[in-house]
Amino acid sequence: MKEYLVCNIDGRGQLRKARRLTDEEKKQYVKEFRDRAFIGIRGESIDLKYLMFDEILGFLNRESDGQFTGSSGNVYIINQDEWDELVQMNSEKEKIAKRKEIEENIVSWEQIVQRCEAIKAAGNLYSTKEEAQKAKKKYNDFYNEGEDGYVPHFWTAEEYEDAKAKLKELQNELRNIN
Repeated sequence: MKEYLVCNIDGRGQLRKARRLTDEEKKQYVKEFRDRAFIGIRGESIDLKYLMFDEILGFLNRESDGQFTGSSGNVYIINQDEWDELVQMNSEKEKIAKRKEIEENIVSWEQIVQRCEAIKAAGNLYSTKEEAQKAKKKYNDFYNEGEDGYVPHFWTAEEYEDAKAKLKELQNELRNIN
C-alpha cells in the first residue's frame, strides 16, 4: 500500500503519513468518498499549532486531495520539501509566540520587582512569611473585622529575591531565543 506525506487541516494543521483505502475498505463507504478517503498511518505526526488555518491554506494554495475517514477536515498530499517548509514556518511562529510570552512575563516580573523595591525603600518589606502572615491577620481583623474581605499582599524579602531571580532567568531565556 502506498504511503503519502499529508497535511491534514481539521481545526488546525497536522503533518502525518497516510494511505488510501484498500478495495475491501472502499466497500464500506459511499462511491463519492471512496477514492478521496485517507487513513492515517501510525508514526510521526507534527501538530502545526502555531500556524493559522489561512496560513496553511495560503501556502498549499490548491484543492484538497480528500479527507480522513471520520473527519470533516481536508487532506493535502505534500512532498518532503513542503513538509519541511511547513515545519520551519511553524517553528518560526513558535519562536515569535514564545518571545512574546517571555516579554510579557518580563514586564510582569519587572513590575513586581519595582513594587518590592518601593516597599523596601519605605521600610515595609517583611523579613519572613510569618511576619507577613501576622500583618495580614492584623489588617483583616482591623479593616474586615475578622470576616472575609479584601486583604492586600504583604511582600517579603524572600519574594523580592525570588522575583529578581525569575526576572533574570526570563531575560536570559529571551537572549537565548534571539
